[in-house]
Amino acid sequence: MKIMDDNVDFDSLSGSTEDSIVTFEDPTEADENQMAIDVPDNCANSMTSTEFVQSIPSLTKHHGDITWEDYQNGVDMQGIDLAMLGFSCRDTYRMHNAQSVYLPGLCMDHPRLSWFTPSDAEFFSFNYSTRRVSCSIGHTQLRHLVVSTSQHDVYAMCKNSIMHWNASRRKESSVLNMSSPEVTSRGLRHMTVTTIAAIENLVMAGGLHGEVVVKDLNRNSIVFADHISTRSDPITNAIDCHWSPQGQLVMMTSNNDGKIRMFDTESFSVFNTIRMGFAVNHATRQPNGGKLLCVAGDHEDGRLVDVDTGKPEVILRGHIRNMFATAWHPDGSIIATGNEDNTCRWVSNVSSELGVSLRCSVC
Repeated sequence: MKIMDDNVDFDSLSGSTEDSIVTFEDPTEADENQMAIDVPDNCANSMTSTEFVQSIPSLTKHHGDITWEDYQNGVDMQGIDLAMLGFSCRDTYRMHNAQSVYLPGLCMDHPRLSWFTPSDAEFFSFNYSTRRVSCSIGHTQLRHLVVSTSQHDVYAMCKNSIMHWNASRRKESSVLNMSSPEVTSRGLRHMTVTTIAAIENLVMAGGLHGEVVVKDLNRNSIVFADHISTRSDPITNAIDCHWSPQGQLVMMTSNNDGKIRMFDTESFSVFNTIRMGFAVNHATRQPNGGKLLCVAGDHEDGRLVDVDTGKPEVILRGHIRNMFATAWHPDGSIIATGNEDNTCRWVSNVSSELGVSLRCSVC
């Protein structure tokens, strides 16, 4: 099996074929729905508004569940006293929180960045929220620590355990404790979880030192636990699962050592490794047996590569910081990317064939 060389110069690919490069278009005119956000004077400059809320418990009015009736009566869906923070509504609070993220060398009025709120779009309707299950995120760059496997089931990292929350029964339970003997007896002591994943009966966790732990909930036992990388700074940044065209469930890991590893979930042996020229933060396979793998990493450009060989097919240009997340539309026709520059962008009309020309949009 052909594996991509670590020393491939991706930038040199830009001259290979015009169709192999995608440049995200930037809006030339300001959207009429753009919002100018003023930072409240009573918010400390050294912290985001979320950190400010957490530092003053009195800013949280509600400590239990918040119902739809509470929300209709003006209660914030997270129970935050926005008026005390100096915000008139949740939209301005969220916009300030996004803009206050500290990014060295990045000005929030950068011409590539556009802040807007759709005026007539409704993405979801609020039902209720609970404060009984909290998600622990130890570092601002950690992603993928909350996973939903159905409309009722959510897995979240809480302290040193993966918690399961069932929304229909409104009940929480610990499904994988990293300090338990079932984990520590396998030589993974003091594991710091950096990412989690869940699919069907499997719950997975990645660690700061290249660890991966997999638990089969049906068997209530650990089926895999090991360091998959021993290089310096080997962080397991993301774990993603997909079904192969042959119907095999594949676990795919993205690591700081620049490698994407694919595991057979029957034996948990590595059957394919793709090497990139940068730390890999996230990778996802095109659905329905597609041939493309979207790769995000410590680079402003994304990559669409062949899922079997790692051969680069398309470069996704337009972001201005490191890329952290990728997601496919279920039919495999659209790919979305999330970046440290606080923007999401997408590419439409993605073909399952390789070497195609892609038309881009920006959000």
